[in-house]
Amino acid sequence: MSIATKTGDAGETALMYGKRVPKTHRRVEACGTVDELNSSLGLVRATTDEMLIQEVVLSVQKELVIVMGELALRDDDRERYLKDGYKIVTAAMVDRLTDVVNDLEKNYHIVFKHWATPGHNLSSAALDVARTTCRRAERRVVALADSTDYVNPEAIRYLNRLSDVLWLFARFIETEAESVAKSQLNRPRSRSRRRSLKAAAGDALLATATEPHALPEDLAKVETTPIQKMSRTKTSSRTK
Repeated sequence: MSIATKTGDAGETALMYGKRVPKTHRRVEACGTVDELNSSLGLVRATTDEMLIQEVVLSVQKELVIVMGELALRDDDRERYLKDGYKIVTAAMVDRLTDVVNDLEKNYHIVFKHWATPGHNLSSAALDVARTTCRRAERRVVALADSTDYVNPEAIRYLNRLSDVLWLFARFIETEAESVAKSQLNRPRSRSRRRSLKAAAGDALLATATEPHALPEDLAKVETTPIQKMSRTKTSSRTK
């Protein structure tokens, strides 16, 4: 089966169990923004070397599929959805993210002041992009909940807690980077590295000057007779 089904060419798409709605439908907008969040988290995993972040983000990406599945569900299909064995967002999922927040704040000595400016490095910047995408997804889901459509309250709590996790992860990356930079500045330099560039250049010139060089073979063929004759002529003229 081709990925190009062409069923959406007229600007419609299907919710769970096949109900056709416009692609601008509130549920589609909410679900699509969570999908954007999932893609942003993929970039986070691809740009960080921190195993803790990679592991937590990967588990979140899998749970966001649960969030999207539930968001794509019409109210009158919820009972059928549960009967078919599909998972929904639970308080336990939110609690796991809360535990990550508590662990980061307690054990990782994250340093931050006032408003964070994204872009310290590629990894923290990717986390901040994912965080702001998460906030946008949360707003879309809240807007859906404010309408007549039902939204699982745990889905809103999950996205809210996830944005906190991503914010702390970004500041953790920045704290680690600053710590490494400070340790390099405070590291004692070896004696040879403290020598000035001028001294090093002088050594190089000295080595070049004292290095034995073979004379060119053509040098022996240079004729010196004219110079010798000229010097004799000048001498004889002075004698006269």
